Amino acid sequence: MKHIALLTMFIALFTSCSNDDAEVKEMPDEYKKNPTTVEWEKQTHDFGTIPQDTVVEVVYKFKNTGDNPLMIADCKATCGCTVPECKQPPVAPGESGEITVKFDSKNKANKVNKTVKVYMNTEKKYEEVKFTVFVDDGFQSFLSKGPEADSLKK
Repeated sequence: MKHIALLTMFIALFTSCSNDDAEVKEMPDEYKKNPTTVEWEKQTHDFGTIPQDTVVEVVYKFKNTGDNPLMIADCKATCGCTVPECKQPPVAPGESGEITVKFDSKNKANKVNKTVKVYMNTEKKYEEVKFTVFVDDGFQSFLSKGPEADSLKK
């Protein structure tokens, strides 16, 4: 019975993530023909340790350092547990914008690394922002206390 439960957990884990390049919204031609450059305040974030079943959020700020308006066509995460919000009007040269990314740690455990692809009219097809987080499912806390701590409560 243990083996069936373990197998079910692994199947759920590997099928819960999707192809992040599927159904990317098309960049309008006017922006494809006029690429620009972008400078990120940061492209990585470490949430540290969070309890399981917690939703956390990070904001990635950027500046359009080119000569043309910066258009974000789409943002795609590698898994449904990570939700990027990137809807905004084109960012004028010299102006700044931001992308918010939320992560839901439900059914996650241990170290998690996630990447969000931001499809914009830069020389590259997309830019990436990333984060790491350690999700404490309670088992790690139990191990750090040791079984003796739990038996003392009886």
